[in-house]
Amino acid sequence: MLNVKDRTDSLVINAMLGAFAVTALFLTILYLLQRRLWRQHQKLQNEKLAYQKSLMEAIIDTQEEERQRIGRNLHDDIGAMLATLRFRFDHFLSGQPANDASEKGRNLIKTLIDRLATEIRRMSHQLSPDILTLLPLSEAVQQLFTDIQSPRIEIRYPEDGLLQLNFFQTNDAVALYRIMEELIQNTLKHADASLISLEVKTLPGQLLLTYRDNGKGCWISNKKPKGLGLKNLETRVRVLGGDYTIESLPALGFKFEFTVPNPKL
Repeated sequence: MLNVKDRTDSLVINAMLGAFAVTALFLTILYLLQRRLWRQHQKLQNEKLAYQKSLMEAIIDTQEEERQRIGRNLHDDIGAMLATLRFRFDHFLSGQPANDASEKGRNLIKTLIDRLATEIRRMSHQLSPDILTLLPLSEAVQQLFTDIQSPRIEIRYPEDGLLQLNFFQTNDAVALYRIMEELIQNTLKHADASLISLEVKTLPGQLLLTYRDNGKGCWISNKKPKGLGLKNLETRVRVLGGDYTIESLPALGFKFEFTVPNPKL
């Protein structure tokens, strides 16, 4: 009886060990399968993000090329035509008798032509930021602020902090310049603000830029910008490999905060 009992106990133990081994094998296979599926999912996600980024970069590159083409046409073609118009107008007037009334009219036309030529040059430079070939990004951003400074708008920004922007390569520098340009234009068009400020802080591996105005503000979803300008901001920040937040409420101003990888790393 003892031998039968020992054999029975042995069979039970072997069965339990076998069941444990099968269970362990099943769990191992399940874990490996889930890990493989997770890796495939991550790979697909990374490929999707890479495709989205390449698509956004292509869109931005196309926009920049078109901006530059239009800017060159404005400067070269229309600018040249205005210069010719001014020359021919002066030549025409040189052979005409002058009196006080006609002199005022002539000066007014000359002034209008000169103002139009100045505006064309300004638009040309905005569309094609040649300023970045002449100045480092920090000074180009300062120039954006200088161009809009007036008794009605106070501008605050850290000159030392802006120096950190000079480490960005050309394409990234253009993207950052466009971001600042878009933010400033948004304030001028919609905010009726008396104060604009920019902060630049260094975080581990990142730069944090915070743009604020004290204008009208608006109801806006933090992660679903509706306007074309805000969508452009989102696209450019994403292409830079960064992230952003938007805060705005009626009568409480506007805040756009975004991070980008630190170019010094």
